[in-house]
Amino acid sequence: MANQIRPVPTVRTYGQRAFIDEGDSVKVVADGAVAVHDIAYASNFLGAVISIVDGKTGVHGKETGVKGDLVTLNIIQGTYETTQIVEGQDYAVGTPVYFDPDEKVITETETDVYAGKVVRSKEADSAIWFLLAPQHANTAKTEGE
Repeated sequence: MANQIRPVPTVRTYGQRAFIDEGDSVKVVADGAVAVHDIAYASNFLGAVISIVDGKTGVHGKETGVKGDLVTLNIIQGTYETTQIVEGQDYAVGTPVYFDPDEKVITETETDVYAGKVVRSKEADSAIWFLLAPQHANTAKTEGE
C-alpha cells in the first residue's frame, strides 16, 4: 500500500486498554464459604455476591462457593437488603453498621469493615435495608488509629 499523506499526524498505539468498566462490581477470590445474594467481604471489598465460578474447574453458575472460588461482588453504592444480621440488635434507621467477617453478618458493633447506614429498620421478616458505603471507606485500620 502506498504511503498516504495526511494533513494531521496520525499516531497508532498498540497497547493495553486503560478503561475496563464502570466499577460496579469486582471479581475477587473467596476466602471462605459464600452464597449468591449474600453480603460478603473479600480482598478488602464488601458487596453482594452476584456470581460464583469454581476456582478449580472454572464452572460458572454455582449457587454456593468455597475458599478459592472466583466471586463477583456488586459493590456499587446503593441500598441492599439482608437477613445476615445479629439477633437482639435494633438496627434503627440511621444507625452505622459494620460487617463482621468472622460471623458473616451486618452488625451495629464496630469492626474494621464499615458497611454503611441502616435505611429501613428490622422488619418482622428480620431483614434490614442499608446504604452501602463507598469502597474507599473499607480499608482496614492500621496500628495507632
